[in-house]
Amino acid sequence: MKPLRAIFAILIFALMGVGAWAVFFRKPAEESADSADVATEVVVKSATLTRKTLAETVDAFGLVMPEVASEDHPAAMATLSPPTSSLITEVHCWEGKAVEKGDLLVSLDTRQAQAQLNQAKAAAEFATREFERQKKLVAIEGTSEKTFQSAQNDRDKALLEVAAAETALSLLQVSAPISGLVTMVDANPGETADPVNTLVEIVDPSRLVLSARIPATDASQVKPDQAAHFFRLGNPLDGDGRVIFVNPRVDPANGSVEARISLPPDGQVRLGEWLEVRIVTRTKADVLVAPVESITSPGDEGPVISVIEGETARQIPVKTGIEDHGWVEIEGDGLREGTLIVTEGAYGLPEETGVRILGQ
Repeated sequence: MKPLRAIFAILIFALMGVGAWAVFFRKPAEESADSADVATEVVVKSATLTRKTLAETVDAFGLVMPEVASEDHPAAMATLSPPTSSLITEVHCWEGKAVEKGDLLVSLDTRQAQAQLNQAKAAAEFATREFERQKKLVAIEGTSEKTFQSAQNDRDKALLEVAAAETALSLLQVSAPISGLVTMVDANPGETADPVNTLVEIVDPSRLVLSARIPATDASQVKPDQAAHFFRLGNPLDGDGRVIFVNPRVDPANGSVEARISLPPDGQVRLGEWLEVRIVTRTKADVLVAPVESITSPGDEGPVISVIEGETARQIPVKTGIEDHGWVEIEGDGLREGTLIVTEGAYGLPEETGVRILGQ
């Protein structure tokens, strides 16, 4: 009986060993198989593809200045000086005064000029009387042709001297050559005005332009009549402008090209201030666009976008175009308006993975 009991005990211990193996070794394998069936899930933000009009732009900074002279208009700024050294007798303007073309601004001492004009008129009157006398004599052959021609020349010369004296006298009345605002006055009665010094400065505030410096690498894109938008410290200004001139010469000191852009004539800007300008060089209407952050470049194959289909995101190669303030033009197989895509969280995603949209 003892051998049978021993054999029976051995069988019991063997069965217990098999059971323990099944518990401790088979369970981890099952858990491993179960975990393999659970897909990786990444939390992302999403958006849908849409269609927009995008603009390609060149950004630059510029200085507000008066418009220069053109075929149709004089310069929008005038600096006035006396024609000769003379005593200032009256000042008829002040800084900030609105003036019209032809308004009297500064009167200079006219006594000497008036005396010269009176003398020229007297000489012209005498020369005219002599010419008329010689004209009557030559008609009756009472004088020579040479004497008559000399009298005529003297008369003509005297009249020219009168005209010159009148012009000199008129220049002592400093008048506004353009309409605008007086921005500077450096004249006081009793002072001597000097031709090298400016007496009055006038600016037409309705004809200001922005002189912007464009990098030479971008200058070929900027052309006259392109639209421009203006910003002050990042804040947009009301009204747009147009490119009116692009200098063909590059400034060797800084490698930039000057572009002048018209400004809205509504008083929003002031002479001498700096503004940011955004020049629209090209637009494309009704193009398929995506948020810039949705485009990634995981390898050397080029940019991709992750399209969400159900609970899975799959990368699709795309071709990008114009980028405009957070949006980028795209083309890709199967992409259309309304396609759901990954935005935040797109970077680092594998080619295909499970995703969960934040907030859902």
